[in-house]
Amino acid sequence: MTAAPEQRPAASAARAGDTAWRRSWAAALDRVELDVDAAERLLGALHAGAAAAEAVVPPVWAPPALTGPVPDEHAERARLLLQRQLDVSEQLARALVHTRTQVAALRKLERAEPQPVFVDRAL
Repeated sequence: MTAAPEQRPAASAARAGDTAWRRSWAAALDRVELDVDAAERLLGALHAGAAAAEAVVPPVWAPPALTGPVPDEHAERARLLLQRQLDVSEQLARALVHTRTQVAALRKLERAEPQPVFVDRAL
């Protein structure tokens, strides 16, 4: 049995909306993946000894305006990206703690009283 002609445009519009929704999620996941790639490259460059000024810092992230849950066909990719984001966040946190420890140690050295190199005394 086929739908009445007046119902076909509505069904077609629903499918088009569904397709656009799926494409929007795919595009959002693409952007997240590029951001995670950039963060991983930044960490790699910094660990390899690149100066912070030489490292390319990704732009500020803005969340996409998406409605509804992640489509089923993108769920596994979203889970993998989330895990990569969590891994990068953990690495960044460790790097921050390490940097703060180094800065604190350097500040202690800077405040240390200069030690005399020789003693000047009359004979």
